[in-house]
Amino acid sequence: MGAAVKFLKPIKPLTNACLNNAGSIGDPGVGPVTKKEKAFDYRDFFYVNGTPIMATAYGLDILAPTRWDSTPDLVISGPNQGQNVGSIVISSGTVSNVQFAASRGITAIAFSADENTEGEVDESGNHTDNPLSRIVADHAVTLLSELLTKADKGPILPAGLVLNVNFPQEVTSSSAWSFSRIGSYNEFEAVFTEDLSKDPVARNYGLKVGAYPGVSVAFNTEKPAADQLEDESVVYKNTIAVSAMQVAYDHSPSGQQWLRLQLHDLFSK
Repeated sequence: MGAAVKFLKPIKPLTNACLNNAGSIGDPGVGPVTKKEKAFDYRDFFYVNGTPIMATAYGLDILAPTRWDSTPDLVISGPNQGQNVGSIVISSGTVSNVQFAASRGITAIAFSADENTEGEVDESGNHTDNPLSRIVADHAVTLLSELLTKADKGPILPAGLVLNVNFPQEVTSSSAWSFSRIGSYNEFEAVFTEDLSKDPVARNYGLKVGAYPGVSVAFNTEKPAADQLEDESVVYKNTIAVSAMQVAYDHSPSGQQWLRLQLHDLFSK
């Protein structure tokens, strides 16, 4: 759902169970997880039957003031199953969450791992444990610990800066960390197709979509140029890629000055 928000639409009681049975049919559309397990305590977990940003807004506007009487120090989005690299990040709910939090002045980090980190779904609709998930979680804690150590008593990240972190498919406990940037190289991009039934990606995944138009994915067959080797679409293949993002769409001071000069005559009228 990316950055979508359903404005002024009531979140009604559940007509279907939440993913992983976090909430059952008939439960409120927003609230504490009702699932109960002997091995795990869900009393501090909540769900929202809405978009990713709606869930983040619920945490910031309802839960945080109740629990801490203040905004949180940090928002972590993810880890998502499936990397968010390149220009596709503008369609990512995982990344949109940190943009939303950072726009309110809150430190935020997005984590995305490969689809192979998701557990299998059993007959009861629950996700089983996946050992790769713990490896990803341990790496996330390592990064946060490093940032906290360097921050000392100051801010975790500079104002207006958020992180996008992507783990490689073959992630291990010894996976290395690498600086990266979103850059201009894209491993894949969204494309509109007139007939999804003929789409190679849909066929590869065995999707029975019918002869309807829709959006699919096109993979890049070109190799990155020399100046694109630090782009996260390249870096995440073998290492843990860490990219700095700005908040929202504000351009650099040099870009702003360019605009002032180009339209000086128009602005001075």
